[in-house]
Amino acid sequence: MPRREGSKNEDYENKRNKLLETLFQKMVQKKFREFPSFRNVSELLSVSPPTLQHYFEDRKGLMTALIQYIEKKGEGYLEKVKLPQGNGKESIFKLLQFITSGFQEGPVGTIHQFGLAHGMGEKELGPTYLTHLFEPLLNAVEKRIEFHQRNHEIIKCEPRVAALFLLSPLFLVLLHQNKLGGHKVRPLNIEDYLKEHSDIFWKAFGKE
Repeated sequence: MPRREGSKNEDYENKRNKLLETLFQKMVQKKFREFPSFRNVSELLSVSPPTLQHYFEDRKGLMTALIQYIEKKGEGYLEKVKLPQGNGKESIFKLLQFITSGFQEGPVGTIHQFGLAHGMGEKELGPTYLTHLFEPLLNAVEKRIEFHQRNHEIIKCEPRVAALFLLSPLFLVLLHQNKLGGHKVRPLNIEDYLKEHSDIFWKAFGKE
């Protein structure tokens, strides 16, 4: 039976995801330094521009699809962010260490760098980055904070406020040191920073 005009092949999503996975791996290898042109992406993936257009329409559509694909790949990472470890104070410090390791040893930092670089001031890609990358991370941090609130270890407050208080300075420090050359301009001992930041958070939000 011929396919109806405008309908998609049954394996459309499977082929689309394979292209996104290949692109993701190529971008990790290149540390997400820049996003190539639509034609260069087609060469990178060894497909024709019309084929790429069939799955993603244009460069912006491809970038949006990649960000959404990365969100799905990161679900396991976010589950670990949500999961409490030890008592409240220990859990917050271990959370900071875990996020930092993702930035320094894994692709997390380069992924957020990519999202920020292409999303800043962009009316479509900016909200896409927030919706599919930053907000899921923030929400996962909120879940861990909510657990410790229920255990009466963290004061009653808006979890999002506490999560932003915890995450925002860490983001700035990691971008400063690892992505903007801060380790050369003004080096910072990250482990010492994590301990102090954790202590400050606990003095503000912890129940002793």
